[in-house]
Amino acid sequence: MSRPKASDGGTGRDRLPPAELVAEAARHPSGSVAEIDRTLIADPNGYIPGEAVRGVWKVDANGCLTGEITPNPEARASPGRLHQAEQQQSLA
Repeated sequence: MSRPKASDGGTGRDRLPPAELVAEAARHPSGSVAEIDRTLIADPNGYIPGEAVRGVWKVDANGCLTGEITPNPEARASPGRLHQAEQQQSLA
């Protein structure tokens, strides 16, 4: 099964969801799943700070991602994601 691309709230930045998000969607039909940057979670008890949530993906009745994502405007990029973005820009 192929993973749908998402348009990030109309920004034009198409991307594929992480494979683990696709699996989580299958467990939550007709709901939604949050994409979380786990590198920003420091609490051993599992508290997830708001800025670690990259966005929320909509799930259809069959447990498949629809491609609709609501980005979190408060999301913060982890140092690893910032480094990846810098590398991609230098290749462009």
